[in-house]
Amino acid sequence: MSTKPIRKTTSGNDVYTSSDSWIDGLAGNDGLTGAATSQTLIGGLGLDRIRGMGGDDILWGNTTNRAASASSKSNDVFVFEATRQANGFDTLMDYRWSDSKKSERDVLDLSLALKNFSSKNDIQQYAWLVSSDQGAVLWIDQDGAGSGTAQSWARLEGVVAGDKVRIQLNGNNTEGDYTLKVLQGGPIAPPSDTTAPSFSPATPLSYQENQIADAVVATVAAATDNVGVTQYMFLLSNNARSATSEDGFFSINASGQISMTALGVAADVNNFEAGASNAHIYNIVAGDQAGNWSNAVAVTLNETNATSDDTSALSIAVAQSGDDIWNAAGTAIISATDYILMNKFPEGTSYRFFVNTIELAAPTELQVGQSSTAAVWDDDTQFRVGDVVKVIATFGGIEYTTEVFAQGDTVGPALPDTTAPTFSSAPPSLSYQENQSTDAVVATVTAAIDDVGVTQYMFLLSDNSRSATSEDGFFNIDASGQIKITATGIASEVNNFEAGASNAHSYNIVAGDLANNWSSAVAVTLNETNDTGDDTISVYVAQSGDDANGLIDTDYITFAPTSENATFKFYVNSIELTTSPTQLNHGPYTTFALWDDDTQFGAGDTVKVVATLYGIDYIGQIVATGDAIGAHPVIPA
Repeated sequence: MSTKPIRKTTSGNDVYTSSDSWIDGLAGNDGLTGAATSQTLIGGLGLDRIRGMGGDDILWGNTTNRAASASSKSNDVFVFEATRQANGFDTLMDYRWSDSKKSERDVLDLSLALKNFSSKNDIQQYAWLVSSDQGAVLWIDQDGAGSGTAQSWARLEGVVAGDKVRIQLNGNNTEGDYTLKVLQGGPIAPPSDTTAPSFSPATPLSYQENQIADAVVATVAAATDNVGVTQYMFLLSNNARSATSEDGFFSINASGQISMTALGVAADVNNFEAGASNAHIYNIVAGDQAGNWSNAVAVTLNETNATSDDTSALSIAVAQSGDDIWNAAGTAIISATDYILMNKFPEGTSYRFFVNTIELAAPTELQVGQSSTAAVWDDDTQFRVGDVVKVIATFGGIEYTTEVFAQGDTVGPALPDTTAPTFSSAPPSLSYQENQSTDAVVATVTAAIDDVGVTQYMFLLSDNSRSATSEDGFFNIDASGQIKITATGIASEVNNFEAGASNAHSYNIVAGDLANNWSSAVAVTLNETNDTGDDTISVYVAQSGDDANGLIDTDYITFAPTSENATFKFYVNSIELTTSPTQLNHGPYTTFALWDDDTQFGAGDTVKVVATLYGIDYIGQIVATGDAIGAHPVIPA
């Protein structure tokens, strides 16, 4: 008999993110986050924050024992995702709201789902609940157009017509912003959508060569749908759909943005002067949330020239005088020839050849190989050792020019490059400010040198492999040494000066050349600096004379989560408290300071918190409330 994987937390304040089928929070103020699968999340005792993520989840704010005492039922927050597709259809097993502040008061957090809502709008156009024989169904219309485009997001078991449901839109762990009253009657789910998106022929799209990996080169936005287009994909030759093109050179996301892959960066789709054509054609389809797909349209991505590399795009390996070479057919050797060996250009390129500024007649043969082109003259009279040989290649109306000194009969191409780049000294510590956006350049490493030229930089991982992404996933580095913060880094302590044990982030970096020789690693330190724009702290509640954490008649303060490295001072009516808190708990969403007596402050006092971290003071204050009410205004009936 198989068993469901169950993850149980400790009895303290825990943060868990897991894809296990069951996550049990037990006691404590927990933050539980699921995965993109259908799971059961149980908050247990304490003030919990529960986020099911994707999949159709079963969510319990308290324990699964419906007969448990009232003291085991705390105020919980249920978080919904930014889209219905990302959220799934969740079932809340024990949602409760009462106007009495001594009773259970759960909140639905729709901050992500209704991020476009403005307080000047009518909330009933964006969210409402309808009773059914299986509980109340939560409907959301993210555009505020009303029921015509609404989708069902969740079911609240045991909630009936006339009950109140409290929602919050500001993302804080509060008692909510709006009260929704459950309406009478209605279906569990809307009618299924069977209409496929329509897709007009796409206008050719253009992008410039020399892109970096994951750069957006074009956006497809020509599709329409009766509900809304939610995804785009490539249609492959076997009629399968994929987010990656069949050649692997491009990827497309749900909003139609086409990005170049790492494989594409190294291919002719990123080199205007290479390949048979600069028009790259792919079949693309559009889909909606119900899984209906449009017919395919052929989208042409036209690769354009970047003039910045025009001086180096054409290169000559050798101009050889008086040597033998195979003919183009590979059937015989032509003796005593003059030939020029250069890199390959696309079909349609025309060539002119000069010796000491005098133009030569057309070559006897123009041999086009996989990666090179040879111009061959069937005699030894075109140029000699020491002559200046110049080639002009014209492609797409652009002239590419290069020249080289001719070599004699027995001199072959240059020896291969076996010299690795070196760092003359370790790069200095590099600094960047917190609160960056995804793919922002935070630093540039440029201290490496090479006998030919440094062409790439990478992170050296703990297993001695090289990667364009740091081992923790927080940074990328490109071939020119630019270090960028990733989407993972944006959400981590490397982008939050006030979080983490240190603001000095060290990585081993290596430099490479075109011949794939690699330097020894150097340690590069990225110093994260403070953004003074967020030097405040949010105080959620200062509660006098209440019971908390198993203690009776306490005074406590809850405020925004702050690093455990911080020091704290507390003031009442500008007078510093001399008594340290009995408890100072750092939870995932709040910091909790508690005094095991009712003498520190009373209702109406001004309570101030000063958190000092790395020499910077973060200050916030609030007016204290009485024994039976939290820090937020009384919610009207």
